[in-house]
Amino acid sequence: PDVLIPSRAAYEDPNYPTKKLFAVPVKTTLKDRWGQVLKEAPRLKKKYLMTIQPGLSAALLNRMAKQGITLVVPRETKAEYPPSDMEILSVEEFIALVKEQLK
Repeated sequence: PDVLIPSRAAYEDPNYPTKKLFAVPVKTTLKDRWGQVLKEAPRLKKKYLMTIQPGLSAALLNRMAKQGITLVVPRETKAEYPPSDMEILSVEEFIALVKEQLK
């Protein structure tokens, strides 16, 4: 992934708790490349995918959600997504989540 939080060393430490690890691939557009995210950071079941691509279909969002992916998008873009099973976080919400989990 493009970003490992808090660090690569923490990810590679088998004793570091997974609830405090975040793998965040960053893709400008998703197309079919979102599937690559599933192969990254195999230690983690939940993946966060940061993108600026607006307006993905509900069907695609539901497929990604079933695979454990949460989108992280700019606040202004979040409202452009259709209702779906996908958890979509703004960048600010994601940062707050990470801060809370790392306490």
